[in-house]
Amino acid sequence: ASWCNGDCFWSSENGGECLPFGHSSTVDGRYNQIDPEITVPFPDRAHLGFSQCQMPTKDQFTMISTGDSKHQRAPKKKIAFLLMEYDNVTFPDVWSQYFRNVDSSIYILYMHLQNNHEFQSKHPNIFSFHKSMLNMTDNIRILRTRDDSSWGHLMPILLSFWCEAVADNTPTAGFIPLSGSCLPVKRFAHLSRRLVTDRAKKRANHSILNFSNEARTKASLWGYLTRHAVSEMIRFEGGDLGDKEFCPGAASEEVCPAQMVSRLGLPNQHGVITFDCWSLGTIQANYTANPEAINATKTQPCNFMSVDSTLMKRLVTSGAFFARKFEPNAFIQDMQIPVRAYIKSFLLNK
Repeated sequence: ASWCNGDCFWSSENGGECLPFGHSSTVDGRYNQIDPEITVPFPDRAHLGFSQCQMPTKDQFTMISTGDSKHQRAPKKKIAFLLMEYDNVTFPDVWSQYFRNVDSSIYILYMHLQNNHEFQSKHPNIFSFHKSMLNMTDNIRILRTRDDSSWGHLMPILLSFWCEAVADNTPTAGFIPLSGSCLPVKRFAHLSRRLVTDRAKKRANHSILNFSNEARTKASLWGYLTRHAVSEMIRFEGGDLGDKEFCPGAASEEVCPAQMVSRLGLPNQHGVITFDCWSLGTIQANYTANPEAINATKTQPCNFMSVDSTLMKRLVTSGAFFARKFEPNAFIQDMQIPVRAYIKSFLLNK
């Protein structure tokens, strides 16, 4: 028995039925031999801190070796992404360029569109809306719209994502959720090297979560969970992770994964995969040379309508892979170009 029995949606590999869990992300059918008690210590509070708006340095990830990596060749594994949107894809042109020329065997993109039920069919005509994403056709999967999810309770969507991706039964390194307001601030090759290749060579298999406290009882949704961690959570039989009351708090998706990682003794470390800051004042005070250039639709949580080049350069040179809360038409005032154009031209087009 497991949470996802009967809830693996439209798997072309198994006819929509859940496969037995415990499948490994390794080629030989076994999990990496890791010490489940390993928990990477928190970095110096002055280095990262425990605030939502922390801007990590490039060297934020501590490489922990769990075995002799000599002469080991890291197997090719994919990263599973979940893009959560309300109606349609906000930045289709950016994602098309982000995944352009990427080996199709090392990524898969799941989508959940909350307000667009016409995308529930197995082969939705999504590409008539987003011609720029035609290059990604074979690597996109559409999750069934979850009406039992809501703002502050996204665990049902996460569980659907995990079930579908694990049932795919292909070597997967880990899982990264993204929101429609997210933009990449690193190229895919950099992310894959840091999260997959480098860590596999060291036999490191730690989930990376942006914890909000030293007790590790809550973390930002926008982290990185390993396949091992996700598989263990899915087959957990001590409660229903999709029940909001099982993970009480302001946001089940921030409480459940963090607490289950600790409860199940899964390797983890503190880190920032996606820069996420709801405070306009914090951005203006700490991350820009031109506070007046930072404008948002509201103060908290803020959606950026305009930023400056200082903030964008800080993001690009930080240790984060993504940044969020950008409006579709967000603008870089001192450069007089849209943020999406900056990302495509100055970052992805190298």
